[in-house]
Amino acid sequence: MSIVLKQLNAAPGVIGSLVCDAKGILVAHDFPPQYEEPRIRAAAQAIGDRSSGLEAAVGLVGTVDLRFATARVVIRPVADGKIVFLCAPSANLQTLLLSTAGALRRLEELLGAAEPAPLAAPSPPAPSGALHRLVQEIDAALAKSGADRFKLRGRIALMAGFALDLVEPDSPDDPAALQKLRNAATVVLGRPF
Repeated sequence: MSIVLKQLNAAPGVIGSLVCDAKGILVAHDFPPQYEEPRIRAAAQAIGDRSSGLEAAVGLVGTVDLRFATARVVIRPVADGKIVFLCAPSANLQTLLLSTAGALRRLEELLGAAEPAPLAAPSPPAPSGALHRLVQEIDAALAKSGADRFKLRGRIALMAGFALDLVEPDSPDDPAALQKLRNAATVVLGRPF
């Protein structure tokens, strides 16, 4: 796996990379020596913790691109985990994704071979679309009200704890998220949902 990580790190602008499983346990990394392993393990754990929360709120998440003044962090799903690239702030995301595509496939093969899938995993229930329908109902109420849609939608999203734009027709119907969104819309728009 270290050979594959070295290939990934050869992409323009990449400083180092790590692979962690879905729980945030560090599987492998390739960083320069000044990056201490305990900090790398802590980063992997934080990514595992935050990713599961984000996916619970909005469903499957693809590439996450975080930009900072001194660095850029790109997180991609790979097999049953995540790969994290620490890059220079000027790194180009499209170039990174194109130049690492082959190595990522090899990494997925390695990770898939290391951990066999369960034999008869039950399939999750299909989403009913209730969360998406509620967002549509809120949008219709906002359109009727004639008020500042952007501002009110933002207030509802802040109160609900997630961005309404991220809710897709196939987003999971979490009962807690539905209730939070109903409560937020009721408070902001002054009518029950």
